Amino acid sequence: MNSALSRTADVLDRERSFTRFASHELRTPAAVIQAGLERIEAHASADQARPIERAHRGLRDMHALIDTFLQLSSDSAKQAVPSLVVVDSAWVTSLFHHVAGGHADHALTIDQRAPLMLAAPETMVHVLVANLLKNALFHGGPEAIEVVISAEAVAVRNAIPEERPAPGFGLGCQIAHRICERFGWRFSLVMRDGWAVARVTSAAGDQGALIEASSWRI
Repeated sequence: MNSALSRTADVLDRERSFTRFASHELRTPAAVIQAGLERIEAHASADQARPIERAHRGLRDMHALIDTFLQLSSDSAKQAVPSLVVVDSAWVTSLFHHVAGGHADHALTIDQRAPLMLAAPETMVHVLVANLLKNALFHGGPEAIEVVISAEAVAVRNAIPEERPAPGFGLGCQIAHRICERFGWRFSLVMRDGWAVARVTSAAGDQGALIEASSWRI
């Protein structure tokens, strides 16, 4: 038993070390890209403004993801800049348009019963919900993405396409699971009857209440 526990601890330590080292190494190319982008921007024409802004947005997302991975690999992540993030319909709508890119015309419906308050660094909550939306957007079907927000949880529902999911399916959910694990929240992913529901429930939330209140019956 002790040997098995020791091996498990070693695996976790190696995983944390790899994540930490990889994230640190990514900071250098990100900084190089930032500097190059600023030089391009200084001589850009007016019609290049939108592509450059998209590049800046992607770079900000990269920095947020690097910071998230570094925090997840650190034992002190729980103490990192706590704040109260309000997840409501306006916040989710803004985030959806941010991550959608060329899919911004994809239908999105939001049912907000109450705003969700999450005590965590804002970048972590941003990465958490963004990954759920991106997973639904890029790996789901053409049907509308549905989001339900309550005082206890946020859930994202999307159709499952008939064809095999594109490469990368589920990686966003794995990241979401790790973030939830770190902050004592609950993450669940249910696939049934052609639909997938990814749900994040706060530490004080009752997951069953959201399921019963929802017309999804999942």
